[in-house]
Amino acid sequence: MDLDIIICVHNAYEETKACIESVLYQNIEYINKIILVDDYSQTETKELLRDYNKKYDKIFLLETKEQQGYTKSANLGLKNSTSEVKTLLNSDTLVPSNWAVKIKNFFLEHKEIAIMGPFSNAASYQSLPNIKGTSSQTAVNDLPQDVTVEIMNKYLEEINHEEKFIYVPLVHGFCFSVTQECLNTIGYFDEESFPRGYGEENDFCVRAVDAGFGLGIDLRTYVYHEKSKSYQSEDRIRYMQNGWNALVKKHKKRRLVSAVEHLEKQVILQNIRTQVKYKFYEKKITVKPICFYLPQFHPTEINNECWGEGFTEWNNVTKAKPRFEGHDQPKLPTKFGFYDLRLPLIMQQQSDYAKQNGIHAFCFYYYRFAEKRVLNLPSDNYESLSDVIPFCYCWANESWTRAWDGASGVSILEQKYDTVTFNGLVDDLSSSVMKEHYLTSNGDPIFIIYQVSKIPNYKTWIKDLKEAIYKKTKKHLIVAGVYTVDTTDDIVESIDFLVQFPPHRIPRKYKRKVLNSKEIAPFEPQREDYFESYDDVIDATLDGHNKYKKTMLGLCPDWDNSPRREKNAHIIIGSTPEKFSNWLQQAIKITKEKYTKEEIIEPFIFINAWNEWAEGAVLEPSLHNAETYIQKVKENIRQ
Repeated sequence: MDLDIIICVHNAYEETKACIESVLYQNIEYINKIILVDDYSQTETKELLRDYNKKYDKIFLLETKEQQGYTKSANLGLKNSTSEVKTLLNSDTLVPSNWAVKIKNFFLEHKEIAIMGPFSNAASYQSLPNIKGTSSQTAVNDLPQDVTVEIMNKYLEEINHEEKFIYVPLVHGFCFSVTQECLNTIGYFDEESFPRGYGEENDFCVRAVDAGFGLGIDLRTYVYHEKSKSYQSEDRIRYMQNGWNALVKKHKKRRLVSAVEHLEKQVILQNIRTQVKYKFYEKKITVKPICFYLPQFHPTEINNECWGEGFTEWNNVTKAKPRFEGHDQPKLPTKFGFYDLRLPLIMQQQSDYAKQNGIHAFCFYYYRFAEKRVLNLPSDNYESLSDVIPFCYCWANESWTRAWDGASGVSILEQKYDTVTFNGLVDDLSSSVMKEHYLTSNGDPIFIIYQVSKIPNYKTWIKDLKEAIYKKTKKHLIVAGVYTVDTTDDIVESIDFLVQFPPHRIPRKYKRKVLNSKEIAPFEPQREDYFESYDDVIDATLDGHNKYKKTMLGLCPDWDNSPRREKNAHIIIGSTPEKFSNWLQQAIKITKEKYTKEEIIEPFIFINAWNEWAEGAVLEPSLHNAETYIQKVKENIRQ
């Protein structure tokens, strides 16, 4: 059985050279000929291809007089091939040493198969270990350090020695082997509908299936794919959208979605992805704690007007008193003292300390009310720093009321969702996400919304926000939401991930258990404070994380908002550093599992909070607990 290799090239000199060399290495004797199709590359790449053509008898070069796009180039190569089987190989790939003979053997052993592809690091549903990436493309899995294409290829041979291939509805075009019989029957790629590629192979696969041909994945072969070196991001995204539209027009959306769901849920593929992840990637997973950060610790004009000259959160903290025997109030700072967040030095010191103890990032609360942004000076200071841990924003999209003194119906600043608010948010974010230390996932910035359900037409609003940020920054915004009792399936579908926010904003399998206040024996029962067991909060978060798969776990070292609440304070009973540590250990284990299963885009854990001193949720060292809680983070994260 003869085999021709067809490589379509448009620039990408280094990647193209590496690709051709990998094909030549221990593969050339099994190949009839290598057809290089130069789609009007620049001089450097053009000369490289001509040199290979002169040096090797088996290499043939076809040159276009103008750039014609991948589909026409691929067809040109296919039509100049005379072999029974031909493989279209992207020019940004690396193949293993036994690749060509495995292709020939595959088609000799499986006569019913007309189209075949291998596994890869970046080939949609043939990717290992992850298949989900950003909104602009599917996952690109870098090979772990010291793991080569040969090592990965050999591992697949070992684990798939019995199950060698599976039938699939689609095969990715980056390494696309097809028989001449199939081409004779259904023709070539559709140049009119897919002039630049991006969908032409899916159309070809659908036509092949309709003609009665089988499609398969060789489970024992791995080909590395550098991914999209010939076209820039904006071009690629446009071509992808055009390709999808053409596919829908020709074959209907329902059929295409069904094919994709089959590939995503195929059990054998899932098992192989999991095995590869645990073998090569699981040990590399480092859970990344992110601490919510309150910027209230400096005087502001609005706080001066509402609460008195010079008011900061410290006013609430220091006035607190014990409300029952053994109640740890007031909670007072030690390491950083009663700091003023107008001073960038303080935030630099906090970042250094957080980093030393395993904290990955701060999530600053962001406040925007129409044209007014408040409490932004600390985060502005942080953005101006350089050697600090990453940061992101959580939009605290609640109206400000006098809830602290019991007058929750009295409005201070009303949260609106008008054009002025939207444009202000876009301007703020567009500036912030360009900072080198803004928190990202795979290069995409992360933005959290505290209450998605409060936004009218939230689905359209989030879509518009992402588009506006991309237009200004060319970055794809990842939008998350904090869980609330109003969270619905539709809300979860509209966001990229969901965040637990214990002790109160967590999915609960069972009704919240409130302790009997008589057992606590508060000094002043008329305050009507309510009490909850720390153990019950832990159980609720661990039990409820899988209500929505894309949920990231949250923790809190403690909770006691009595400094802010004259009445109806919510106080957690029974927190200890040891319990917090055990909770963290379980959350780390679950987070790694969820990340391995691709339920979440990053192994993040959110901690409430770094410095909520007036709500008793504090990782910073305190007079009562010293550094015991944050030390537990350090111990567990770095294990």
